[in-house]
Amino acid sequence: MGAGAAELQAPAGPHLITNGVAEIRVEPDMATLSFAVSLREASTVKVRESVDSRVASLVSQLEKIGLQKADIDASNLHIAPEYDYRNQDGGKLLGYRGMREVNVRLYQLERISLVVDAALAAGINTVSQIQYGVKDDSRYRLQVRELAIADSQQKASDLAKAYAAKLGSLYALSYRNDQRSAPIYLQKMATNAAADAQASYLPEPVVFRDDIEVIYNLD
Repeated sequence: MGAGAAELQAPAGPHLITNGVAEIRVEPDMATLSFAVSLREASTVKVRESVDSRVASLVSQLEKIGLQKADIDASNLHIAPEYDYRNQDGGKLLGYRGMREVNVRLYQLERISLVVDAALAAGINTVSQIQYGVKDDSRYRLQVRELAIADSQQKASDLAKAYAAKLGSLYALSYRNDQRSAPIYLQKMATNAAADAQASYLPEPVVFRDDIEVIYNLD
């Protein structure tokens, strides 16, 4: 028996090839908000202090509205020089760009606007995206897998019966699964962005999809 996304090799004898598909759409019960701090300063020391200060301010603001540190992930600081190459002298150093990303997991979707407000108050200048999901995704992955298996078995049985053939043992299978939740991509936040946040950030259902290709021997 083979498994994987590779193309299946059919047996030499009589056989039947079919597939099973299933899809479940689930309303999200969590969201991951991705923020970014990007600043330019004259020195690496200054840009590190400025970026770290805003990240620390964001964490403090989020704790004030009841979020736990365990639900806040901040990346390491990345610093790179920035040059103006419009001149012919090889480029003029403009300063140093510092960047850190912060991901916030939120389990009360009605509080998205509060989190965005907190980011604004902390001086965060970019919210990259909001990715919706479900906490207990393993439950739905198992459910959609069982539905896809049942679909493949029913198709194989129905096809064999329709052609007066006797379904034999399973020869091979190829299994693919997919979970998709369309992210909401956002631009730099204006000062009034949070006012309409709850009305604007409308989540799409989280889609769990399975696809199983099977080959049965025919007796």
